[in-house]
Amino acid sequence: MKTAKIIMAQALALASILASSCSGPKQALSAYLDATIKGNHIEAYRLVSSADKPFQDANGYLAQSSAERNNLIRALSDRVSYQIKSVGKQGDQAEVKVEISAPDYAAIINDLFEGDPGKINLASGAGINKMVEGKYGKKIPLTKMDWDYTLVKEQDGWKVFLGWESGSKIRDLVQKAKQMEKEGKLYQARDQYQEVLQLDPENSAASAGSQNLVQKIAQYEQEQAYAGNLMVSKIQVTGSAGGGQGVFMELKNNGDRELGLVEITIDFLDRSGEVVGQKKSTVIDASMQARDPSYASLAPGQSRQFGLSAKGAPAEWSQKVNIRVSDLRFSE
Repeated sequence: MKTAKIIMAQALALASILASSCSGPKQALSAYLDATIKGNHIEAYRLVSSADKPFQDANGYLAQSSAERNNLIRALSDRVSYQIKSVGKQGDQAEVKVEISAPDYAAIINDLFEGDPGKINLASGAGINKMVEGKYGKKIPLTKMDWDYTLVKEQDGWKVFLGWESGSKIRDLVQKAKQMEKEGKLYQARDQYQEVLQLDPENSAASAGSQNLVQKIAQYEQEQAYAGNLMVSKIQVTGSAGGGQGVFMELKNNGDRELGLVEITIDFLDRSGEVVGQKKSTVIDASMQARDPSYASLAPGQSRQFGLSAKGAPAEWSQKVNIRVSDLRFSE
């Protein structure tokens, strides 16, 4: 344990020297890219801007970087190269354009691991190199990418600004959007995804989530519009078989779609007609049909009678009710 601490301290000291020796943005970015390619994550973290670090500490960065660096990336790290194309410096900030050449990992995974990334770590680095050489010889498939980096000048030299604050906000927004979608808050979830796309137009999770919500919202709006085709009639308030008061009614589907779920809301009214309480009940639910046939889907033109307990109605209730369809789903 003591030896590990000494090694860590030495690595940090070396990284500090490297950071301070970066006389300009080009040199600082080169040092950062070299460290990242070689897997020297401590050195790479030292070259990250102080504005980023509150949103990712060193331990988190080391853990994440190590997790992302699988055996294939380790084995082929010497095949990664870069070329700094331009440096635009203005005061204490610089924009640097870089062309990065790296192995086409997707093609290699497809060719050597049957398209399954999970198989990569079953092979050693030496084994992967042997497989790559056997398949491609000296001409392994490469891909080129253009990256733009922002660097900022701090007291101890130029540092790479990675925008981790924005990344942290984006992760939170995506998580909130997913939770809202689960809760059926479709419009709020859509707004969260749209906010993500304003921050990061190429965010795949937000793009996919937003597109999925377009379909869900369209269906939801169709279902809500269909509620006008449902007629609640023959409403009676009387004693129920289990004792106490019950609310009885008939529900008819006057539309042309089969319904797999219908929820109704009963408004309990006082003598002046004001709502003093509510009760929601699911009266159609095709998923429960096997256990209770009374919940079976409601076909076009079909009617069904229901009786619901009024247990829990407030004392001010005058035995008068208003009943409406509050939710529905078409049968799949």
